Amino acid sequence: MKPTVYVPAVAKFAGDLNTSYGFLKDFQDRGFDTGLMLVVLGGRASLEGELRDKQYGNFKDLTTRVGDLPVIIMASNRPLEDLDFYHHPEKSAEHIKAAVDFARGLPGALDHVVTFHLNSLLKPEEWAAAGVDVKERYSYFGKKFEEDVLPALRAVADYAASKGVKLQIETCPVPEFGDCDDGDIEDGIPVNQLGNPFPLFSGRGADQIREAGLGVALDLCHTYTLYRAAKEKAGTDGFFDAYRGLFPRDVELLLSGSLGKEVSSLKAGEIVHLNDSRGLFVPGESVHEEGIALGEGDISSLEEIVPELFRSDLRVVFEVHETDFDNRPNLRTSMDYVLRRI
Repeated sequence: MKPTVYVPAVAKFAGDLNTSYGFLKDFQDRGFDTGLMLVVLGGRASLEGELRDKQYGNFKDLTTRVGDLPVIIMASNRPLEDLDFYHHPEKSAEHIKAAVDFARGLPGALDHVVTFHLNSLLKPEEWAAAGVDVKERYSYFGKKFEEDVLPALRAVADYAASKGVKLQIETCPVPEFGDCDDGDIEDGIPVNQLGNPFPLFSGRGADQIREAGLGVALDLCHTYTLYRAAKEKAGTDGFFDAYRGLFPRDVELLLSGSLGKEVSSLKAGEIVHLNDSRGLFVPGESVHEEGIALGEGDISSLEEIVPELFRSDLRVVFEVHETDFDNRPNLRTSMDYVLRRI
């Protein structure tokens, strides 16, 4: 078995599409199927009208030259008001339906997949109002997930299935914006104070998502924060406030699990965002650095995870951060890391 290998691209920039596609050659030469993960920027507005048509035109130009390609569409998670399955499940479902339509209509696209965040983000006062302690909040959020979030997800999964498009929900870190410092403000508060009660991992949420007709997109550096927080910070004062989204039962499962087991729990065709991670969010002290080049961060288990991934029937996306988008040194480093180990 071999996975399909993807790199991210921004389709509104023709040059970015071409550069991204060029990085796939080493894997094509080794017999891997390859594709692109198209990152949608700017919310739902980019899925319709002139912004959609520009992306369609650029992608058609590429596929006319290189042939049809497997595609993942990564729906935009900001602005936050565009996507929020906690407060606005019906509006969010319409957003994802628009992403499904975008994927279905993309000229030259094969094997259409749409990924997205739940964006179920709560302000500190909302979190506190959900219960007097972590036990009450765990119960409250569980009921909310079953009664409000899952029905919206089932509806959008049915729509996607009718269009021949697969949906997968991305796993999230704790806190969700733990990579942001206190200066990143949204709606009057630092975004690193927002809590997501549903970060999703193999121990909570993943099976419910699958039963609703969707899949899981495991972001390694995101889910790594759950394991690291549980193993290094559980039991410290204020733990469940600092790492909103984790609950006592989660900690038990995380302490007996591993990031490698998260990979092993995935089903055929699900996605892994392949990246490394550095540091951990600690309120007032440090932030989490995500999307680090492979081998340059803290995930020591990558040595075991990478060979397993490249013998699997998953979809693997090299999702690392760059500042030099022409040469992409972090992508090159990450690809070389993999090629030396497979």
